[in-house]
Amino acid sequence: MASDDRQRGATDDLIEQGRENVPSPEMNSPKSLEPANPIVRVFPQAVAALLSLSALGYFIGWREASAYYGALGAPWAVSMLPPITLLQLSSDIAVFIGISAYVGFNNLATGHATAKGLGNSAGIILIIAFILYFGNLVLSRWVPPLVIYVVAMVVALAYATAAGFTIAELLGHLKLSEWRMNATHMPLIYFVVFVGLFQAPDQLGRARAEWHLDPKVTTLPIVNLPGAAADSKWRLVHIADGRALLISPAKERQNCTFRVIEAKDLPSIAAASSSAAK
Repeated sequence: MASDDRQRGATDDLIEQGRENVPSPEMNSPKSLEPANPIVRVFPQAVAALLSLSALGYFIGWREASAYYGALGAPWAVSMLPPITLLQLSSDIAVFIGISAYVGFNNLATGHATAKGLGNSAGIILIIAFILYFGNLVLSRWVPPLVIYVVAMVVALAYATAAGFTIAELLGHLKLSEWRMNATHMPLIYFVVFVGLFQAPDQLGRARAEWHLDPKVTTLPIVNLPGAAADSKWRLVHIADGRALLISPAKERQNCTFRVIEAKDLPSIAAASSSAAK
């Protein structure tokens, strides 16, 4: 009996040693299954965010350029602009939307504002913008074009600020609803798209065109073309992809004349005013 007990004890010891020597699943796992580096996980999200911002910037710039060249009487000129130029045009609107959205969300996160308060602020800013806009329309015949442009630019930036506050308001409502979209959020999204992506750049482009169309106050640089009439006043609108767009401005859009020439054929360009627009 004693020998049997000793044999069973030795067997149990061998079994226990075998269990200890068996490698754990964690040890057998390949390194490829280890948790990914945080930078690797964030990289696709950063790329997606960058592409989204670039697309929004491109669209805002396209809206402003379309409004500008449409008001000049040359809507076809938008196709001459490279994408980088459209992104540069969107900088003012995009920066104001981004800053106002950051300020609004920061105040929301720190408890200095509520979603309802941000909505009220956006509404007040929008009312002020409407008052300035309609005041511009009524007084446009008596107010200098430069003043009209400055006021219109203020209106456009007010639209952008209201859109940024609305983005922060939307984030506040989403947080309260545990980040679930519902029907009450859609009007806020429509407001941001309409005001921030359509109205603001459109207003800015049209105002800039009205300023540049007036021969007495336009800041577009003068170009002296060989063989042109002595009384002709050709001005440079832009240079893109080696081609220059010229305009002979007039107060009435239908009286404007355009020319497209190779940039290398420009004989001379006068210095532009320091207050020139983009």
